[in-house]
Formats: sequence, C-alpha cells, structure tokens
Amino acid sequence: MKIIIVEDEKSIRNGLVKMLPKLDPEYEVVGSAKDGSEGYQRILAEQPDLVIMDIEMPEMDGLSMLEKLRKEGFTGKAVVLTAYSDFSYAKRAIELGIENYLLKPIKLEELKKTLGTVSASLRQEAGTRKIQEKRSLPWMRNWRSMQKLPTVLTATVPLPF
Repeated sequence: MKIIIVEDEKSIRNGLVKMLPKLDPEYEVVGSAKDGSEGYQRILAEQPDLVIMDIEMPEMDGLSMLEKLRKEGFTGKAVVLTAYSDFSYAKRAIELGIENYLLKPIKLEELKKTLGTVSASLRQEAGTRKIQEKRSLPWMRNWRSMQKLPTVLTATVPLPF
C-alpha cells in the first residue's frame, strides 16, 4: 500500500514515515509533505493508495487539499489525523469520503486498526476488479473472433409498392 503523509508537525511526520513500514512491510511511504500545497503536488505525482493528513496546516489546509484532489479525480483513501475534534471538520471530512478521523495524540492500536481496515478494503477492491476483468474476457474473446469473420454486405432495396 503506497502512502503519503501530509503533516505540518515535523516530529509527527518523520515519526510516521519511520514507523509505518515497521508496522507492516506492505506499508510503503512514498512521500511526505509539510503542508497542503506540497501534499497536493506529491499526491498528484505519486497517486498513493492512502493519504494520512492533518487538517490545520499552512498554505492549504488538509480538507481543502482533499477537496481539490477529489475534483481532480483522485480516488485514493484518506485518513485524517488532527488535534481538532470540531464537528464541522469531521462532517466535512466525512463528506469528502475519508476512512477515519483520528485525534492526536495518536493511539497506536487505533492507527494499526485503521491501516488494517484500509489495506483490507484495497485488497477487496483489487479482487473485485480482477473478477470483473475475468467476466469481461469471454465477451472480449468473442468480439475478437467476430472481427476476424468476413464482412457480409447488406443493402436496402426499395419495395415496388
């Protein structure tokens, strides 16, 4: 699972970068950013599976960044990590399709559970895509064989009455 961390607090950002791969070798941190503007650019470039982000940051806040990414077509998962328990933040985050809203200080077990849930969801989505591809293959094979058949020309003849 490719992950990008967008967090303005350097100690938290660097701690997550180091800790996540130790929790599970599947967790690959492909980038980090100190604010929403930098995060936006990195996320568009890397297209991670998961973004772990703070809300209040300089330049661009996390929710504005996620909203802008969603408008650009980003479909990756997002987890909010914040010190703000304000309902309006939580409501907006939910509307943007986040996976979870975690409060600082981070509880390791809660983070592990959230990451496990996201990972399982991604595996399920990948399995669903494979099943859909397999179901479409016979149709594609038939289409290809039909394309090889000689073309039969038809014409419309006007009737005499």
